[in-house]
Amino acid sequence: MSTTADSPSDARLRHIKTRLEDMVARMWTPHREEQELEPLEVGISDDRAYVGYVGKLDCRLLQDDVIRTFDDGYYQFNWWHTGEADGDGISVKPITAEEYYDVPRGMDARKAGVIEACEETGVHVPHIQTKMKSTWLQHFESREEAERNLSVLREPIEKQYEKYNTDIKKFEIREFGGHRDYLQDESWYSIIIHLN
Repeated sequence: MSTTADSPSDARLRHIKTRLEDMVARMWTPHREEQELEPLEVGISDDRAYVGYVGKLDCRLLQDDVIRTFDDGYYQFNWWHTGEADGDGISVKPITAEEYYDVPRGMDARKAGVIEACEETGVHVPHIQTKMKSTWLQHFESREEAERNLSVLREPIEKQYEKYNTDIKKFEIREFGGHRDYLQDESWYSIIIHLN
């Protein structure tokens, strides 16, 4: 038995693990049998909490739920490959605001531009993901929230993208949720920056 007190980071990771367990119990476990899903493994490893996905659905659905669960602070989300589960998962690492706004040399300019616009405006976006011809700002609880944040971010993003020689085709607010109603009742929204 340990005689030293747990560090704040240990306590925070245990709290994150509990929130992941609650999310799994609420959103995934009730549908295991009807969707032929395997159980989700939740644990802590390498200064991260993780939820391992071993079922038959796209792991991106799980990533979306994790991002929406942790939209109230600064976290780093990564794919998680665990030897104990035959599949992928998502890890959650608590980070500071300074780490969130850090733009290291060599970072994708599309992501860097959004981070710099967020720092300039004070808008917090839980997760920024770049894809081949777009950048996704994930996720917002309502269309109104997404529209309000886009109205603040649009001009700073355009300015930063111009600095990085990145051409924007259009901004879009997209609703998700309909194709996976069996996992959740509510919809969620992302801001998508389409690129030329």
